[in-house]
Amino acid sequence: MAAIARETEAMRLEERERRKQVEMDRIAEEKRKLKIQREKALASEIKERNRKISEEKKRKEAENIAKWQREQREQERKAKLLKKVECVSCMEAGSEKDMAILPCNHPYCGDCIKGAFKAAYKSRSPFQCCGTTVPTSRVMRNLSSSFVGKYNLMVLELRTKKPKYCSSPRCNKFIPPAEIHGPIAICPYCKAKTCVACGSKEHSGVCEEDKAGKAVQALAQKKGWKQCPKCSQILERTEGCLHMTCRCKAEWCYSCLRDWSVCRSTCGRATPFGDIGMGEGIGMGMGMGPGEGARANGRRIGLGPVIAAAVLMSLFDD
Repeated sequence: MAAIARETEAMRLEERERRKQVEMDRIAEEKRKLKIQREKALASEIKERNRKISEEKKRKEAENIAKWQREQREQERKAKLLKKVECVSCMEAGSEKDMAILPCNHPYCGDCIKGAFKAAYKSRSPFQCCGTTVPTSRVMRNLSSSFVGKYNLMVLELRTKKPKYCSSPRCNKFIPPAEIHGPIAICPYCKAKTCVACGSKEHSGVCEEDKAGKAVQALAQKKGWKQCPKCSQILERTEGCLHMTCRCKAEWCYSCLRDWSVCRSTCGRATPFGDIGMGEGIGMGMGMGPGEGARANGRRIGLGPVIAAAVLMSLFDD
């Protein structure tokens, strides 16, 4: 029995030692894991600190570079303000910022460039430097807006092929192409209307100088077309009665050309179309007068101030 007791006690001691060792191993493993976590945390902290230091360093470097660039630009600006150049006309030195620099890079002082443009305007020739015409946009600060307008209008006049002028003796100014509407040019100054073909005051009918218009007029005579007694618009009557209504609102007889209120179809009614019954006439307007197109029986057909070449050819083929 004593031996069994001793053996049991030995097994208890052995189990106690084993448990103690297991506990010690567990504690050691926890300490190792804790140490690893602390080392990782420390490494992460060091890494974050280094990142912030690097970013701060880059930010300061960028600020220094930007500051240096600003200082360089400021120095260049001041140097440019202080830079002296000679006017190619009077040879006097002046600040470059006060000079008019032309497309050929020649500098002109304010007085000289103003005098050059005024002399060009007086001689009616665009101002040039080194063979290049200088636009007013390069020297706007040296010239008044009123002078720029007059100068640009002169240049437009010189560059316009066959320029038109106001027919009024009191005006006689150049009419810009934008103010020409078909056969009529409207003066932007006195509002007088001028015939584009002959240059005289606006008149009715076909201008003697209008070759295309005279051709249409000859064709109208050949075809038997009639001109409106009021505005000289050429009308071709296609069907209906003799009562014609032009786009100028005039109402007249296609046979005798009298006012419709006077004739009322009491004249001879034989036409190239035969005897006509009652009813409104239908016609086509040929643009020969101040208007464009004509109106008959409430229907308006416009061909423009000059008949197109294709239309003329088709008509002459008849």
